[in-house]
Amino acid sequence: MPPRRAHYWPERIPSSRFGQLPGELVDYTPTEPLLVVEVDADVSFERDRWRHPTRYRRVRSDLRPTDLS
Repeated sequence: MPPRRAHYWPERIPSSRFGQLPGELVDYTPTEPLLVVEVDADVSFERDRWRHPTRYRRVRSDLRPTDLS
């Protein structure tokens, strides 16, 4: 579902994937959140990006996206 309001991110953002050139910009598609999920994230941050990918834990059916804004 497309977002209902304008998003504050630029149209292209820096990649956080391994193997891409530092500062390489990628396209993304903004969407409207429909559910909340919990993820684990490493606290290692380097060159304006997380060093390790996040990991999915679970759906948080006790929360709505609007509870987090």
